[in-house]
Amino acid sequence: MSSNYSKKIYVSMNISDRLIQYLDFKGITKNKFYLVTGLSNGFLDKKPNIGADKVERIINLYPDLNLYWLINGQGSMIVKSNDDLALNDPQHKYSIKCKLCAEKDEVISALKEANSALRQLIENLSSDSPRNGGYKQTG
Repeated sequence: MSSNYSKKIYVSMNISDRLIQYLDFKGITKNKFYLVTGLSNGFLDKKPNIGADKVERIINLYPDLNLYWLINGQGSMIVKSNDDLALNDPQHKYSIKCKLCAEKDEVISALKEANSALRQLIENLSSDSPRNGGYKQTG
């Protein structure tokens, strides 16, 4: 029966509860947390769930806090490796390019070059047109 009880506690924990657990583990007082994050005093006691903007601020200030654990309670509380830490970094997702994205970028670059060449051709043809006095007939 005690295992069911502990499972219910685990499942019923919300983001604020997990964040308080993290702060206790790290030895960080709530007051210090509020000062560092700029969140209002009592924020963790008032709100069971935290908005994405606040979570982003917290993860940026405490990068060893596992975002996946914070949100859904699964996995390790603390990020253990540099690879895991990189996944917590919001810039990391932008540094990884998929193959299709790279191909798209190449196509866009080629199209820009072709567009530039066509603009130059149009400009050259316009300046050589008979209306502009630039067209000379030979014959």
